[in-house]
Amino acid sequence: MASVFGVDSYIFNQPIESTMHRLFSSEKKMKEFYCFILLLMMSLCNASNKTPIKSIKFLEMPDGDIIDCIHIYDQPAFDHPLLKNHTILYAIAYVQGDKYHGAKATINVWQPYVQNRIEFSLSQIWVVGGHDSTINTIEAGWTVDPSVFGDNKPRLFTYWTVNRYGSSGCYNMFCPGFVQTSTKIVLGANISPVSTYHGPQFNISLYIVKDEQFAVWWLQLGNDVVGYWPTSLFTNLADSASTIQWGGEVINLKPNGQHTTTQMGSGHFPEEGFKGASYFKNLQVVDVSKTLRSPGTLYTFVANPNCYRILLEKSSDAWGNYFYYGGPGRNANCP
Repeated sequence: MASVFGVDSYIFNQPIESTMHRLFSSEKKMKEFYCFILLLMMSLCNASNKTPIKSIKFLEMPDGDIIDCIHIYDQPAFDHPLLKNHTILYAIAYVQGDKYHGAKATINVWQPYVQNRIEFSLSQIWVVGGHDSTINTIEAGWTVDPSVFGDNKPRLFTYWTVNRYGSSGCYNMFCPGFVQTSTKIVLGANISPVSTYHGPQFNISLYIVKDEQFAVWWLQLGNDVVGYWPTSLFTNLADSASTIQWGGEVINLKPNGQHTTTQMGSGHFPEEGFKGASYFKNLQVVDVSKTLRSPGTLYTFVANPNCYRILLEKSSDAWGNYFYYGGPGRNANCP
């Protein structure tokens, strides 16, 4: 298993309700804690200044990482003129047409090549509600994003929006929204070790689930609860999700008029299979009865199969529902 700041990630096997009651013995205490976190983040971030106000070393970690706080709307990448002409490319599996209260998956972790500092490559779960400009999302996974994190390491991240990435939402805790409760897991943490081509494979397990009693969406990494999004942040996701997605995403800035060479997943096409291509396995959804179950019929979407692809596989006892995905970006068939 891959590790985030020295914490091993395992498949969820404990009731999350017990963690809730340990964290908050009353609704009043939960609200007080939430207010404290919001005030703390507001004091650390100054949206009018693109220089981090403080370098926040949440924990003494083996790799010495320092998590910097920059408001989402003031990331240096957003000032770059090339971002006005970018394309977002996806290779995803999804389910829709029901009411979902959560999703789960085991995600293979790699360190894909990113061509320049204002592109990114990510692999994540999307919990989605609404349509068009009213889309709400809760997202979690790993990303290589030099613009946000300053390097090319795969890092744990979250994101949320209530108006299709308009004026709302942010990564991690770069704005008030996500509330961290873990003292072991830090959003933005370097995930290590990573998978190698035809070598050892490493994964993280992520679980997003709605709790109606506490009116939150919880995020769990392996056995550890990381934190939550209050349902009060959302409109459509205040009730339930209508779509669950799993897969990869790349930003293509078309440098020099060509497709980017930024990789998705392992940087290899899904037909290469285990140890060659990246994968998601143990795909599950939470239904309205709070049951974690198979997603049922999966659909796929690929923006450009010459550049990045996805390959659904038959479910198995060991891997459940799973798929391979990814690709190299620019190649002979993707100029």
